[in-house]
Amino acid sequence: MSWMKTGLMTAYLTGVLLSLTDDLFLTPQSATRLIGQRLELNCNVNKERDCKDAQFFWRHRHNHVNSNEDAEREIQGKGRFSVSTESLSSSLVITDLKVTDSGYFNCSVMCVANKMEFIWKSSQVEVRAVPKLNLHYQTSSENPNILLLTCSVVGFYPPNITLSWDHSFHEVTHSILADVPTLLQDGTYNISSILHVKTSLWSPGEEIGCVVNHSSLTRPLRKNITREGELEWL
Repeated sequence: MSWMKTGLMTAYLTGVLLSLTDDLFLTPQSATRLIGQRLELNCNVNKERDCKDAQFFWRHRHNHVNSNEDAEREIQGKGRFSVSTESLSSSLVITDLKVTDSGYFNCSVMCVANKMEFIWKSSQVEVRAVPKLNLHYQTSSENPNILLLTCSVVGFYPPNITLSWDHSFHEVTHSILADVPTLLQDGTYNISSILHVKTSLWSPGEEIGCVVNHSSLTRPLRKNITREGELEWL
């Protein structure tokens, strides 16, 4: 049973009112951060509200499909999570953000006045991981007249990504792109594409580029390679 269902049942059995009013402020309402960064969420009860005693609770509901963690969990305020609470306010600080922190952070308050009331708000958090691009080539073991160029993109999140080749050849044997990204242990993904090029087409010094677009990037990530070496732009 989820924490929200539990709250609803408790409210029904005890007569506590459940509210989504503007008497509770949670900032920021949404946030996008990169993996490893820090995030602070602040939850405040409206000072004009008649709330003599406020009990704060923090919970997280992740949306990381392949996470081994429970979909919903209570935040205890230890490890990477630090909770600081005063009379009508509470703050949650998360350090060293991980992709599994993506989802919704819920601040709920049991407000005690003339009656007990349960109020809550949630903030949507997206944690992104910037891809790293590797590009190399080798001669095909099956055909020495074919060069295999491999563009590997590793460590990115979310998994949606586009990878393309930039070259001036009119003839390319074919390219192979993995159907779906592969999940890594840390929750990030990788994907690769292999371009088959005839040695007679690729002149020494001529560049071939691999270009990646991802939501964590402010501009496309590109790496060029020649028969002699590599040159990278970030």
